Amino acid sequence: MQSTPASRALAVLVFLIMSAYSAWSWFFQLGLYGILIRAQFNFFAVHYPVITAIAMWIVLALVPLSTLFKSQRKHEFQLSYDQLAQQLKLRSAALAFWLLVSGALAYGCYAISKQLPSIEQAAISIKPDTIQADSLLSVSRNWFTKVSIDGDAVPNSRVLEEDALHEGTTVFRRYIPIRDAHNSQSHVHFVELLRSDSVQRINRAPVEMTGYVLPRAVPVLVRQSFTQDGLVLAKYAFVIGQNPVDGRTLFRIATAILLLVSLFLLLALLQSPFHNRHKLQAQRAHQGREQHVDW
Repeated sequence: MQSTPASRALAVLVFLIMSAYSAWSWFFQLGLYGILIRAQFNFFAVHYPVITAIAMWIVLALVPLSTLFKSQRKHEFQLSYDQLAQQLKLRSAALAFWLLVSGALAYGCYAISKQLPSIEQAAISIKPDTIQADSLLSVSRNWFTKVSIDGDAVPNSRVLEEDALHEGTTVFRRYIPIRDAHNSQSHVHFVELLRSDSVQRINRAPVEMTGYVLPRAVPVLVRQSFTQDGLVLAKYAFVIGQNPVDGRTLFRIATAILLLVSLFLLLALLQSPFHNRHKLQAQRAHQGREQHVDW
């Protein structure tokens, strides 16, 4: 069965949607990824974050693309002249589309980098309930911001043992929920992240701390532990770390990478008319030889 351009385009679209969902679920520790991690830990008392994330992406994102391989795609010389011409036009259109997407993303990253605060900027004094963390937009708008929080640390913190591959060792990270000192029933919107040498829970109340809002999610098992303690954690809770994070530099690096990708796409698009003409000439010559043999 011959795959049509429409079916291939639909498969690619589904692939992109599933990939985006997998990235969101893994990055924010929510959705299907969170369910799988909690199930592993509850049933086996162990979890495999990296393997789980990769397996989830393979199942969700690669299965839709199987439609591209189930159908037999004809060799270019098996297509008619008009079919090949149409296929080459679609390839050029695809290059133009991805060039626009890459260029738009590069511009977006650069625009975001200009809006982000520098690491030398003074800390913004906030209360634990000042900024709500129930929507993705509210959280991403405050990433990399230096903040000073004055509130109460909930007595029971949670320590998570993590394999730090780049450090070649196992590290312990302590997550301390912070909320309004005058409202013990309020949702937890801020969680302090510290390196820890002990797995024992600690009490820290009250707390006055200064740190940086990290583009990092509260891990699934930490969220589950807080829930068991009766805490209501905001969906996209802010994680506050002590080490400075230069968001401007990170987004400008991303801008440079996307500009490089755009350059390669532009060169491919500029070369496509010559490539297409060569293909069509070869196709015409091939069909001429076929007619000569049949004659």
